[in-house]
Amino acid sequence: MSARPTPADRRRDLVAGTLLAVGVGLYGYGFLGLRRMGTQPIVAVAGETAVQRTHGFEMFTRAGLAFVLIGAIALVWAAWRHRAGRAGSA
Repeated sequence: MSARPTPADRRRDLVAGTLLAVGVGLYGYGFLGLRRMGTQPIVAVAGETAVQRTHGFEMFTRAGLAFVLIGAIALVWAAWRHRAGRAGSA
């Protein structure tokens, strides 16, 4: 029989899931922005060059990957903590 997750376990899962979701959202936004720039005519925006827009979208994808990596680490840590707590209560 497995032990029930504690509120702390739930919070760790929530934090890890939120980090993953934010990372996927940022990466998706950056990817779709870059894809749109590559497949559609580039519309000039006052005060911003196409290179600056490309760099901005690239930074979104990098930030997204960083959040996904941190979220994955948090998920592994949360699972390890839950398993360690369950082993200690057995």
